Amino acid sequence: DDVYALSGIDLSGATGAITLNGTTYRSDTGDISFGGAVTLAGGGATTISSNDDTGTTSTDTITFSSTVDGGGQSLTVSTESATDSGTVTIGGALTNTASVDIDAGTVNVDAVTSAGLIALDGAAINLNGNLTSNTQVTLTGAVDLLGTPITIDSDADTNGTTSGVTITGAVTDTGSNSALTIDAGTHTTNSTVSVTGAIGTTGVEVSSLTVIAGGTTGVDDVYALSGIDLSGATGAITLNGTTYRSDTGDISFGGAVTLAG
Repeated sequence: DDVYALSGIDLSGATGAITLNGTTYRSDTGDISFGGAVTLAGGGATTISSNDDTGTTSTDTITFSSTVDGGGQSLTVSTESATDSGTVTIGGALTNTASVDIDAGTVNVDAVTSAGLIALDGAAINLNGNLTSNTQVTLTGAVDLLGTPITIDSDADTNGTTSGVTITGAVTDTGSNSALTIDAGTHTTNSTVSVTGAIGTTGVEVSSLTVIAGGTTGVDDVYALSGIDLSGATGAITLNGTTYRSDTGDISFGGAVTLAG
């Protein structure tokens, strides 16, 4: 059930299936770790937090070495704030959640699937898998694409209600080998995409960029190796940057374009 500790919660040696029957797993200082596949079974929103002694700067880590089954519940994982040096790592797929909120200095995730909001907040956000939501995806911080390819989908149920993707921070692709797809759905009002920060840069381009949005789309500079496809962005498109470059491959825009760089 619930666990409240002063200086760490170490289940790294629990390498079999782990069932969390509580809703609160809190360490005032010290790391939190889970060795085996985790299932949430507390029957309510679950919070896993380190550095609850908020008077200090966090360097704590929260590590899931395997998969996490959310049990249809909301999950919050936090090392206090995105401005600290704490790290949250989810080494396997995080699935079957009502919503996901992760807040740390560095956020490392594999595939994340949620019926509701997926919110990742960190100075560095490393994506090793796809993000799939029925409503909204928000990424606050610098994003690095480590998976190949990466899809960020906020309208997985295709019902068109309140689906949007918001990225506040630059998007980089260290290996220049990640094709990035951002899919907010085709609803003409609710399906929106906003990226505040460059996608790729000279010498560290994304492999390609595809955006699908029936509502508004706003993007900063884009540097891609093999195409920039906004033909599925059929609403108003605002280009807030000054450079949209593809080394090879086509560049296309589906909706009315406004230059605002």
